[in-house]
Amino acid sequence: MSESTTSNTRRNFLSAAVGGIAALLAGSVARPPSAEADHGGSVQLGHNNQTAAVYTTILRTDANVACWLATGVDGLHGSTDDDIGYGVFAIHGGNGAAVRGWAQGSGAGLEGLSASGVGVLGIGPIGVSGETPEPSGIGVRAQNYNGICLQVIGKAVFSSTGYAVVLQGRASTTVGGFGLPFSSNALFLATVQGDVAGVWVRGVRKTSPTSIKILLNKAAPSNVKVGWFIVN
Repeated sequence: MSESTTSNTRRNFLSAAVGGIAALLAGSVARPPSAEADHGGSVQLGHNNQTAAVYTTILRTDANVACWLATGVDGLHGSTDDDIGYGVFAIHGGNGAAVRGWAQGSGAGLEGLSASGVGVLGIGPIGVSGETPEPSGIGVRAQNYNGICLQVIGKAVFSSTGYAVVLQGRASTTVGGFGLPFSSNALFLATVQGDVAGVWVRGVRKTSPTSIKILLNKAAPSNVKVGWFIVN
């Protein structure tokens, strides 16, 4: 083999080696290096931790918190492309909540966003429950400035509705026992149930902070059933 041929062979070999190293470096810059967190290996921060196991379990028996994540933007981010999968799935084996959100400022404790579906979906004996201990607070608020704000499919039940009976020969009846006092802007609605000729509700007035009086236009010829609804 001539000296020229040997030189060309070495030059080709070195060029191929440099090209391979450059490709390797470019790949490492494009994505974080993978760490094989399998078979008892450690989970490494700043790496894609790959494992052949179904999932990774983090247990801590000496404290209430098994894993604490903190960052300037999202503390925890989960994603999936499976139509029946979940980005984040939580299970509580007892009687507590599987997921709890707590906003220390004025933000939402739990926020759900969807491009074309349901923002927050609740399924259970009670699908979604909202409550507040504040006297001036709102348990559940629905808001839409450009369309339907609240849509109910099925029965709607209110604690401020009911029936009262005006006994025969009387022209009024009192309904009380409401847990909360009426606001200054409360609306009292009442109407006779059924077809009682010549008899109607003349008016409704508040008799105490938690009771109302329903008045007919005249004495009831028989027992008259009146339905009432209070918008407080």
